This record gives sequence, C-alpha cells and structure tokens, in this order.
Amino acid sequence: MIGENQLKLPKDLQEKEYLKTAGGKKKACSVKECEREAVRSLSEEKWEGYLRLAELDYVENRKKKIFLCKKHYNAAKKVKKEDDKYNLKKGFLQDSRQGGRDRF
Repeated sequence: MIGENQLKLPKDLQEKEYLKTAGGKKKACSVKECEREAVRSLSEEKWEGYLRLAELDYVENRKKKIFLCKKHYNAAKKVKKEDDKYNLKKGFLQDSRQGGRDRF
C-alpha cells in the first residue's frame, strides 16, 4: 500500500523484482557477449524466432526466459513488428459487419 507521502512511479521507472537474481543483483542481457542490464523478460517460446531473424544469439536458461537490454529488445521488437505487419490480414476490419452473420 502506498503511504501518504509516497508517489506511485510509472511502470517504466518501477523496480522490477523479476529482473533481479536471488542475491539482489540485476540480471544481465541474455544475448551472447552483452553485459548490459536487462530491462525486459520475455518468453523464449514466443520470441526465439524473432531473435533469430534479428540475428541475435542468446544464452538459454532453465526458466525458458530471455532477458534483454534496451538495445536488443528494440532490435527484436522491430523484427516482430515487421513480421506482424506482413501477417496481418488486409481489410479484415473493413469487411466485418456489426450484428453477426447475415440472416436469410
């Protein structure tokens, strides 16, 4: 609960406990040869394809999570956004009608 003198910080500035180790240290980026602090924790199952397309090699862990720094997250997000754009069905929202299907 927030006290009277405390302000709630925006999500971007809040401390993320899942990005810390058991000893309280910040987790490092999972991309090989990157030592930056992780800002995002992503599902390996959903994001591994996008990381491959972005040509980022990462170290796997037992929890099936990928921890990314801001630079590598933006690179993976850019690839995901392009991929989603091509998979989006063109004109889907324009063709939909309100009220369900036609009645004859």
